[in-house]
Amino acid sequence: MTYLKLLPVLAAVAACNSPATPDVADGGAPPSIDAAPGPAELDTFIESVSGAICDALFRCCSDDLDTYFAPLRSSEFLAAFYDRLPPAVELTAGECPALMAEVLRVEPFGDWVEAARAGKVTFDSEGFHVCMSQLTNAECGEPLRNALFDGQCFGLSAPIGGRRAYFARTQGEGEACAPINDGVGSRFYGTCNSKSQFCCYVDEANPERGCTFPYDGDGVSRKGTCKSASASGQTCQFNWPLQLCSTGLECGFDDGVCFEPVYETLAIGDVCFEDFSSLGWCGEGFCDHLGSERCEVLRPNGAECVTWSECAGGECTGGVCADTTLCTD
Repeated sequence: MTYLKLLPVLAAVAACNSPATPDVADGGAPPSIDAAPGPAELDTFIESVSGAICDALFRCCSDDLDTYFAPLRSSEFLAAFYDRLPPAVELTAGECPALMAEVLRVEPFGDWVEAARAGKVTFDSEGFHVCMSQLTNAECGEPLRNALFDGQCFGLSAPIGGRRAYFARTQGEGEACAPINDGVGSRFYGTCNSKSQFCCYVDEANPERGCTFPYDGDGVSRKGTCKSASASGQTCQFNWPLQLCSTGLECGFDDGVCFEPVYETLAIGDVCFEDFSSLGWCGEGFCDHLGSERCEVLRPNGAECVTWSECAGGECTGGVCADTTLCTD
């Protein structure tokens, strides 16, 4: 695996690694992370989450399994599952939990669970049960979509903030660390406390390079040690030896200096994306990252689109905006 293609993404990894709330819809504060790990809950974590996801899918999304599973086919870590997932095959309610458990052990929850068992991250039972309740009790339609795709809970895509509501990274400087296969940020910061550390991985074949990428060319994770991340005004670097910014900061793509980004609500027509960095939120519109790099008005049904975020109806099907019908069974 090569991470050279991800270097521009790392410009914003630290800022995207900032803490986030566990309930996007309600804007709630994160539960405390004081509770000791519950061995029984960790032992059944994958099976519990798999069952809850599959129950939700076949309760509300039985006609939308292709939409839910198709994005997984873009993950190189899940290549062995491509031919076993919709839309490649038809999946039954009985087959779903076991297959989903296999997938989740690879990405995104397996590394979290193992790290929690090893005491390298903490597990918050209360936060876990809040997420389970939101998913199992959600009504079909928008409530279920919000719960099913909530990255801070059980969404398969990494959350904005890089942290799940029920896991917290705790490793300090000099401690051994390992990547967590849950998005780019979690792979690079690993089990280290990202407020002050990142995981410095060493290529044993080329140790002179210093901190490098989490995985070797065969996809095997490298050994790492937590190292101090750069504070605001300190230097950062995207190539080896890597030097990442602490959480909440971005690394200047031109000058290689960590800075605190300023996010604000932008108006239609404002520049929203520049030098691989987001400049704010587009309010009721969307940021045209691949085009004008400005905030644009949401497109009506029937208009051409690339992603759902461009569409007022919430869905981009066959390159055309439409009203979403996802999980409305």
